[in-house]
Amino acid sequence: MKDLLKIRPAKLDDLANILQFETNNQEWFAHFLPHYAGYAPTKPQLNKLLRGQEAGLQFLVCLHDGKIIGRFNAQYLDQNKEIIEVSYRIDKYFVNRGIARFALRHLLLVWTCRGVKEIYAKVADYNRSSIKVLLSCGFWIDEFCPETVNLKTKAHDGWVFKWSESQQPNQDVNQFDKVLSY
Repeated sequence: MKDLLKIRPAKLDDLANILQFETNNQEWFAHFLPHYAGYAPTKPQLNKLLRGQEAGLQFLVCLHDGKIIGRFNAQYLDQNKEIIEVSYRIDKYFVNRGIARFALRHLLLVWTCRGVKEIYAKVADYNRSSIKVLLSCGFWIDEFCPETVNLKTKAHDGWVFKWSESQQPNQDVNQFDKVLSY
C-alpha cells in the first residue's frame, strides 16, 4: 500500500483540492462527522486551519497521481503540545480498504516524533469502521459519552478513544466487544 499512497502534510497550495475533496464527499462525511451538519468546510475555514498553530498537524492521503482520498486533522488539547485530538475522513470510494488504518499508524509515529504523548478521538457509537480502525491502531476506550455526537439528524452516543506512547490498553478486555455490547 505504501507504494500506492502518499501521506503528507497539507499546505496552503492544496486548498482548492481539499475543498474539492470535501465538497465531493459532503453528504458521506455528514453521516459521521458532527461538525459537518450538512456543510462542507469553507475556504476561509480551511485557510485559517492551514495557517494556524495546528497547520503542521493536518495531513493528506493522496494517490500516486496526487488525488486526495483522505484527510487527517489534529488539534492540540494542551499548551505543551503533548496531547492532540484527531479526526479523519476517507473518500467514500476508498473506504474499507485499510487506508485509514495504514495512514493513522504512520501518523502516530510522526506525531510522537514531534513530542505528542497522548492522542484522543471521538467516535459515534454506530461508526463501527472507525472503531475498528482506532482499536487496531492501539487506541482504547477512555470514556462513554451519551448523546454527545450531534449529527444533523439527532444526537448520538459517542466513545472517546485514547492512545498513549507510554501506556498500553488492558489486553484482557476485547474492547470491540465492549463497544458492540452497549
